[in-house]
Amino acid sequence: MGTELAATQGLSDSTSAEALNLTAPDAVRSVHLAYVAAGADILQTNTYQATRVALMPQGLDVDAVNRAAVGHARAVSANASRQVWVAGSIGPLGEKRYIFDILSDQQMEEVYAEQILVLAEAGVDLLVAETMGDYREVIAATRAARAVAPQIPLVVQLEVFDGQTLGGRIDLATVVKQIEAIGVDAIGANCRVGPEMMQRTARRLLELTELPISLQPNAGTIGIDYTGRMHTFGQPEDFASFAQWALSRGVTLIGSCCHSTPRHTMAMRAALDRAKDIEVLPRPQRSRSRLERRLKRGEFVICVEIDPPSDDEYQRNPGVLQHKIDGARYLEQRHHVDVITIADHTMGKPWLDPFPFAEVIRPHLRKADLLLHYSCRNKAETDITGNFASYKLYGYNNILIITGDPPADPTEECFFRFSSIKLLKRISEDHPDHFFLGCAFDHTRGLHRGEAGLEGEVRRLEKKVAAGARLALTQPIFLDRIDQLYEKSKHLPIPILPGIMPIFSLQHAETVSQFGGIVIPEYVKERLASAGTSRAAKTRVAVEIAGEVAQRAKELGFPGIYLISSFNRFDVIAGTLKYVNEPQPVLALGD
Repeated sequence: MGTELAATQGLSDSTSAEALNLTAPDAVRSVHLAYVAAGADILQTNTYQATRVALMPQGLDVDAVNRAAVGHARAVSANASRQVWVAGSIGPLGEKRYIFDILSDQQMEEVYAEQILVLAEAGVDLLVAETMGDYREVIAATRAARAVAPQIPLVVQLEVFDGQTLGGRIDLATVVKQIEAIGVDAIGANCRVGPEMMQRTARRLLELTELPISLQPNAGTIGIDYTGRMHTFGQPEDFASFAQWALSRGVTLIGSCCHSTPRHTMAMRAALDRAKDIEVLPRPQRSRSRLERRLKRGEFVICVEIDPPSDDEYQRNPGVLQHKIDGARYLEQRHHVDVITIADHTMGKPWLDPFPFAEVIRPHLRKADLLLHYSCRNKAETDITGNFASYKLYGYNNILIITGDPPADPTEECFFRFSSIKLLKRISEDHPDHFFLGCAFDHTRGLHRGEAGLEGEVRRLEKKVAAGARLALTQPIFLDRIDQLYEKSKHLPIPILPGIMPIFSLQHAETVSQFGGIVIPEYVKERLASAGTSRAAKTRVAVEIAGEVAQRAKELGFPGIYLISSFNRFDVIAGTLKYVNEPQPVLALGD
């Protein structure tokens, strides 16, 4: 409505679209008429910015503007040849919403309540709070609607541009849970993105709620040309395919937002009329993360560990951080890696904390999920409470809880207030609906006791599952032990991803063997020794050994693999993954 009026009426900075309800009623009604003629079932009132916050500076009255707007839409709907409903539009407050400006939370709710009461009294059929990109705003509008008009259906449409967060800040799962608790009749998204990007948001909402879904994308992607002019890139025909896609997913309300015209509605109407018998897919199971959803769907999940840089590493090579970012992007986009997992001070070394490192990597990923390791080492009660509150606020759902290695320097003191089992239980009880928790499976701890040792570690893993673990990643494993691991652990009710670490040389094997949980079998050392001194030959052998394990893991029926990268050799990880997609002949142990 707003952009259509701006296009036809030539609005200036001093004249709002809402003022036209009083000064140009025929213009407002003509837009409504055009949308009815195009096939719209619902008309949204011209009240997007019709609270006292927006109207008072123009000398306009909230009651007069909102009643007139409802009257225009109601007059058009009454004369339509079919049922057409009227939705009261409630928009954002803009710059006045910020806590350091003039409106408190209570005042914000009062502002919304004033507008909503007029819309309800004027006779709207439903309320649509739209383009809500600020958390305080969403809560205030929802509470106000339920307080003054509880009998009128309420649709809350969020402003989401990354498919995951409200306004780029708060995780959608948190927002949906809060507004569901207050009471809404439908949840959706509008504005900010075009129809293609809106599908990403729709998928996430369908996973988060069982309520009806409402979608109103912009006419297309907004971009700026070489002259600095802003354009919308998209065609009305794009909305035909979008409407059919949305209908097939069970979306209830479908529309369009900024820069759209009746032509966009006409395209959707025609597409929906042609698709009345389209099969509606069942909604996905509610889950806490993309990783959990992939595992539930039975996908073979590829997880790659990329460690944060240490301070020494950064001092030697200031470009290492960008190299790791590029590596994550390369593995996701070229080799379809599903999860990037980030270690927490592996082997007790002082590295960059996984949380800020994840924040650096996340903007560069398209679909890959993140899994953060969380060590109990040197964590007090206040640290744990604050850390997990931060994860929740920033939308990190996948956390692998480990007890942690002791410091690499034996003279350095450390403390362990929690074990992994104790902390798994604590977090699963405190945040039962948010986190998808993982744990470590140290299958080598009882290696000297043979099968009895492995069975002991399986029993320890069972305790972690009882405490709340829903995923396990193992320490590095090789062909000599992977079949036994599968047989001893296949009864467990959680997915287990075997750890696979490419070993580049005898020296590398000797170094990693010094740390708990990593045992390099003799056959690996023999094959590395046979590679000689050529770097290329040793790399080839490293890929072969790791690839054979990855291939065997998939053959056995493991639900995925956990690749541990060393020396930032992302090319070796890529080479290993070829064995998953294109099985290769495997050398017998000892060959």
